[in-house]
Amino acid sequence: MIRICAFITLALSSPLLGAAAPAPIIATCATLLSVLSPTLPGGSIIALTNSAHAPAPCPPIVIKGRNYSPSVTIIATGMTLTRVDVDGSSGIAWHGGDFDGKNEVTSGFSVGESAFVTIEGATMHNYLRNSIIYANSSDFRVTGNIMSHSGSDGIDIALSRRGLIDGNTCSDPDTTTGSHPDCVQLWSRPTAAPVADITISNNSATGAMQGFNGFNHVRGGINDGGFDRIVVINNTAATLLANGIYFTDCRACVFRHNHLITPKGAAHSTHFVISGASSGSISVADQTFHDKR
Repeated sequence: MIRICAFITLALSSPLLGAAAPAPIIATCATLLSVLSPTLPGGSIIALTNSAHAPAPCPPIVIKGRNYSPSVTIIATGMTLTRVDVDGSSGIAWHGGDFDGKNEVTSGFSVGESAFVTIEGATMHNYLRNSIIYANSSDFRVTGNIMSHSGSDGIDIALSRRGLIDGNTCSDPDTTTGSHPDCVQLWSRPTAAPVADITISNNSATGAMQGFNGFNHVRGGINDGGFDRIVVINNTAATLLANGIYFTDCRACVFRHNHLITPKGAAHSTHFVISGASSGSISVADQTFHDKR
């Protein structure tokens, strides 16, 4: 499959770029927050490692009120993690780690009221609700993560703006009662500006789930607000549930080169539905459809 590069204007900086990256600072799960102090220089790299005296996995990690420019990078490759929360912070770049909710934890990587927070290259499984959620946040990246066996969604984006969701995979949800699992779901609420300027590219969704969706609702006569300038490009939805790509009230949005596959055993065709844009143009082109039943 040809990979289509998606470009989004994000003022995100990574200390891994360039020739003069600083030497990593070693931290354990127990010492990470003390290392991640308010006075830590921006651009620092922290290598997370197991302590000889502390069993894996890491207990929940809460990063609150930390702001760095350029971003501080936390490398968790080879680590087993339970949950990471980033709240009221900016300039956090999380790389890697094996996140396991053990069907007891709601979310794996949760970001709220934050900016310039990224997660890439993690594996995430066995969460009761979602693997990754961003709420009331901006200028983020979610790239190259592998998610499976969530009770509901892979990635949720709520009341947030200016983000890139690229190269992630979702598969094999363990659906909890009342949920409709999506690989990526966006939603707005009337209490905030609509979700806007999100690029969803090169992701895949397979199994008993939905694909890439933005559902808008009118509740008690009040519109949630819809979506602005969403780009959905070169994603693959091979889903047993019908909504492969489904957006309502999406203004100035682009849907191109997506691949919708109806797998064997599906009760319904995998759908591509774009409807109800109240203003602005929508660009729709070059979707492919393949029914394997």
